[in-house]
Amino acid sequence: MAGRCSNLCLLNSFFSLSNWQLWPGNGSFTALKAESNVPDQKLRWTVRRAASEFSVGYHVLSRKLQEAGEIAGPDGLYGTDQVVTALYGSLHRARVHKLRADGERSEMLARQLKGELIDRKELMTAFSQIAAGMVGAVENSGLPREARERFLQELAEWPVR
Repeated sequence: MAGRCSNLCLLNSFFSLSNWQLWPGNGSFTALKAESNVPDQKLRWTVRRAASEFSVGYHVLSRKLQEAGEIAGPDGLYGTDQVVTALYGSLHRARVHKLRADGERSEMLARQLKGELIDRKELMTAFSQIAAGMVGAVENSGLPREARERFLQELAEWPVR
């Protein structure tokens, strides 16, 4: 029946809570204690051992740890979280990056809607018209030739792009 637990299910629940597992045998079940090869304390890794365990090259892992800004502890070893972050990235960092980008985009759109931003093409057109007017005024100013050429040369060197 769906939603109901058999006696075997109840036994498995009990045994799994106490690190024991039931294994089916010849018409009966055998209870075996579940063993782990993982120690109770947090794992610490050398780059070489972590590279082997995570199936990546030593140099690849070294580079990724360095790029991720992960620093070995005083024991010269890395935590599992550091190795995983270096290899697969940090979801938290990605979320923060996305939130910042979304915030900047929203701020830019708000400024655009308020009319606080200047259209680059319109600005360049205005600067071109101003420069053309200045050239005409200087050419017809009666300034000495050297002064006009120096002014026009400096005007041409303005860093407007």
